Amino acid sequence: MLRNIILLLILISGLVTGYFIGDYRGKAAREALEKTVKAGQSLDDELRTANASLKAELIGVNDKHTLEMDRLQAEYNRNSADWQRTRSSLDETIKRQNSRLAELNGALGELMARLGRSAGAEKAQLEQKIAMLRQDIDALLKELNGNVCLKARVPDKVVETLNGTSQIGSNR
Repeated sequence: MLRNIILLLILISGLVTGYFIGDYRGKAAREALEKTVKAGQSLDDELRTANASLKAELIGVNDKHTLEMDRLQAEYNRNSADWQRTRSSLDETIKRQNSRLAELNGALGELMARLGRSAGAEKAQLEQKIAMLRQDIDALLKELNGNVCLKARVPDKVVETLNGTSQIGSNR
């Protein structure tokens, strides 16, 4: 019987020892699990913070883009209005330039006639005036030809190439 009691005591001590050893292992596992859960919560918090930061940054970029687009649209509208004013006054400008060209050509003809009848210092002065008048006529002709060209319709493909865009169906 003593032997049974000793076996029973050994069995109970083994059970108690196993319980405590198992408890320590479970404690480490629980601590590791708690650390993992805390790390997961920390990562979730960081993710939420990063998402909020990115949303705020995206809103800022979007606002900046919208402001830039509004500025570009206003500039386009201003340039378009300037162009429309210029284009609507082209006929009058061309008439004025043609009148001025006729005046300059008339003055050139007079100077050329005087040049043929002159000599010496007067001839040198007339040649200088004629050279200056020819420069004025050339400049006026370039401007006049440019304005006449502006009245011509530009093909859509050329406009698209110049603008670097494809605006099929838009008003020009």
